[in-house]
Amino acid sequence: MLVAGVPARIMRERKWVDALCHYVDDFIGSNGSSPDKSRVMQCIKLLLDLGFALAPAKLRIALTQVFEGLGHVLNTRSLTITLTQRRRERMTSAIEHVWGQLSSVSARDVAKVAGHITSSVHCYGIESRIRSRYLLLWISRVAVDGNYSRRAALSGNALAQLKHWRTRVREFAEQPMHRHTRVATWVVDCDASDRAVAGIVRVSPLSDWLGRFIRRELCASERLGSSTLREMRGYAHTIRTLVSKKAIGPTDVIEIVGDSKCASCIFRKGGSQASYDETSDELLLLEALIEILDVAASVGAEVRFRWVKRDLIREADALSKFKDIMDYGLSPFAFSRVCEHFGTCDVDAFAAPHNAVLPRFFSRHETHSAEATDAFSVSWSQGRFFILSDFGRGFIDRVLDKIERDNASVVCIVPCWPKQRFWSRLASPSWARRIVSRLNLPPGSLEPHAENKRFCFFGDHFDSSLLVFSTRPV
Repeated sequence: MLVAGVPARIMRERKWVDALCHYVDDFIGSNGSSPDKSRVMQCIKLLLDLGFALAPAKLRIALTQVFEGLGHVLNTRSLTITLTQRRRERMTSAIEHVWGQLSSVSARDVAKVAGHITSSVHCYGIESRIRSRYLLLWISRVAVDGNYSRRAALSGNALAQLKHWRTRVREFAEQPMHRHTRVATWVVDCDASDRAVAGIVRVSPLSDWLGRFIRRELCASERLGSSTLREMRGYAHTIRTLVSKKAIGPTDVIEIVGDSKCASCIFRKGGSQASYDETSDELLLLEALIEILDVAASVGAEVRFRWVKRDLIREADALSKFKDIMDYGLSPFAFSRVCEHFGTCDVDAFAAPHNAVLPRFFSRHETHSAEATDAFSVSWSQGRFFILSDFGRGFIDRVLDKIERDNASVVCIVPCWPKQRFWSRLASPSWARRIVSRLNLPPGSLEPHAENKRFCFFGDHFDSSLLVFSTRPV
């Protein structure tokens, strides 16, 4: 039995054992820049006086800046660390042994591989933890009763991780002993609610990105996940948005600021064994972390997480809980009639990832799949635009102004509200020569989005008829 610390003290006090043996595998030390035999002997004498038995074969006293210990090679000149050749050979041998019997391999053999990987954390860093979790999951499922002699086929994500290390162990280079924390070039406050994920850029080397809102609604299946999983997916969306907009590059360090203690542990420990999804055979929290790190690494950027109290990210919290009362769209039947009557469009000008009717769309908030934010800031002079905008006071007039200013070709949908100013504009001679075709849709053609119908300004049913018209440049 190998015990230490508090358990050893309790055993002594309760006299459960007659004797305890203290075992130290390696003792590494430095006593200066020049040889000092007397100080070395004092160290040895102290260890002997404490009752340790020293192995002469392992005793190495030399003036060197490169030395081995615990299966690692430490270079104090370059301040780097790597695995010893013997340790690497043992790791390679264990991997190849499992690779040769993938159809029926014992849990014990896979555990040996996982042990080599996880104990190499000083060399491989967080990668050794992230890229071993499916192997550990496979082991726990095969050796469920503690029988590590059980055999099963290695497949799926566990096999993918073994394949990764089969290559990785051969291309390994020296790593720095200490990874110095660089100053963050980007700082983004992030939070998630039960409906959406959000981020607000607080620090950026690009002035036009300061204060920008990043947001997307969660789909029905995502809303069923844990709060931690929603947070992690929100961080992934933030990083993916910054990368897709080409805002970050190889020299950037992105600091995600959040209030999730669990997320902090996941970043620090390299994933989690929790949130296993049987349908996809995935550890969902781990996959979210991998997405965050891989997307950032695709442009050479670095990501880290900083925990803060919720009071310090109130604005991001409020953004994640934002209720869009104008979250509506055409019913499937009405939309098919519009497409049949007017043909296709190129861009959905007022949309979001969860309600866009075209692959290309503009959104209110930054999101990785939108071409731009704020449709009014983009030229409408090229292409044909599908416009179902906010029906709020003065908004439709802004849309008509934009169509006139850019001489745009659009398919536009407005409510039949004759008393509103925009209605009289559409009936004017100047618009008569701009409008090519019209289509009237009956009441009920407009529907709230299924996930947000309780917030929509008209409830479940829109009582007004709709006018759909197309324009041409004049």
